Amino acid sequence: MTRWSILTEELDRWSAAGRNATFWWRDDDAADVTPPLERLLGLAVAKSVPLAIAVIPETAAQALADRLRALPPGITVLQHGYSHRDHSGPSRVDGPKRKKTELTGDRPIEDVCRELREGRAKLRDAFGDRFRDVLVPPWNRIDSKVLEQLPALGFEGLSTFGPLADQDSPSACAERLVQANSTIDIIRWRPERAFLGEDALLDQILSDLHRERAHSEVSAAPLGLMTHHLVHDEACWRFVSNLLEVTLAHRAARWLTADEVFAGTQDTRVPRRRRA
Repeated sequence: MTRWSILTEELDRWSAAGRNATFWWRDDDAADVTPPLERLLGLAVAKSVPLAIAVIPETAAQALADRLRALPPGITVLQHGYSHRDHSGPSRVDGPKRKKTELTGDRPIEDVCRELREGRAKLRDAFGDRFRDVLVPPWNRIDSKVLEQLPALGFEGLSTFGPLADQDSPSACAERLVQANSTIDIIRWRPERAFLGEDALLDQILSDLHRERAHSEVSAAPLGLMTHHLVHDEACWRFVSNLLEVTLAHRAARWLTADEVFAGTQDTRVPRRRRA
């Protein structure tokens, strides 16, 4: 028995319980129309699967907006920081290496807010109704000082990486910001960028689905697929295509739009959300 058939069996259990296993798809680092982006869009459109694209405002090309305008609904634009530039600063010689981050509190908060505001305005103008006021921090990291400013800057949502239950969120944003993270990263970033592996990814997906199914609530958190089209090898593309094919063939699996994921009110037809 393959792990793909085990995934189908897990979805059978969701169906027997009268529940839907929900998924959503976020792809990062878009800025222009490239062959990998065309492949990404082609896959999403061919499978009729909603896709949220995290676009870098500073380098976002008009050609990207023109390309998305021609697509059917379901392709949504989120804001990927401002420049995707590392501002973590140099590491101490006698300390651990600092992790890359753009939205750091070490910079003047006024500069960070100005860039985010300018980036949001640019994306709203370029992408219109396809743009959603959701921030995706580069490298999935955001300083608490910056996070607290997001509602005032017009953001309604936040998406980083990892289970929400493992993260603490400042209470200042509790009633004003919806957070929905990606939880499945198909890339192994170190020591070199490569496909994480089919077995490892399916093991994680099965574990996450089992945990959510065991939850006492009727509505469970969606599994967030995170991809990076610019660095995919053939194994990455093959895995995503297979995952879409298997889940779309099952009545208990449902892929959510960004509008559903970041909806502002609780609904038993969409997944449980945690507010940041």
